[in-house]
Amino acid sequence: MNKPIVMHIPKDKKVIIIEGIAGSGKSTFFKDYKESIKDKMVYAYTEEELLFGWRHNFIPGITDVRLRYFEKILDYIDLKLKNEDCIFILERFHISLKIFNWDSPTDFEERYSKIMSRIKSLPVQVLIFTLESSQIIDRQVTKEKAWHEYQELKKRVFGFANKCDFYLEEQKTILNLASKFNISYSIIKH
Repeated sequence: MNKPIVMHIPKDKKVIIIEGIAGSGKSTFFKDYKESIKDKMVYAYTEEELLFGWRHNFIPGITDVRLRYFEKILDYIDLKLKNEDCIFILERFHISLKIFNWDSPTDFEERYSKIMSRIKSLPVQVLIFTLESSQIIDRQVTKEKAWHEYQELKKRVFGFANKCDFYLEEQKTILNLASKFNISYSIIKH
């Protein structure tokens, strides 16, 4: 059993965004962190609640739905942070929105830019969970047949010979986007 990841998140950071490739420890940290701050007012959203479950990626128009949903979530975060001392935990958000933009609406970049401006105005800390190449395949624990078919589809669509190469490239993209966005972030090596 893995030991819980212990880290210091600055007290002024009220929106914690957890990013990383599949199997990197996002969900485990999400649960552990949420439990560790249970004495505070916490609004926590899993990746499925933010429409990033792998099954969501097949839904035509999902990027447009995510953009509209994220605008509403940001409205809600603004409202709550103005009126109460609370913390939001988001398992995937702006970086995943960019990465999983497979069916890009024509106005994606304009809408995404507005979302990024709003995120930058918030007290955000991004946590990026990473894996070494030797860990990637071992940590892909989902046994569901449809999940494996989804993985094969991603390999073919994006032109990778194997899952490890695909995930290493996705992880590199996550890290590049994080540094480009100029939002406070930490890298957690599992």
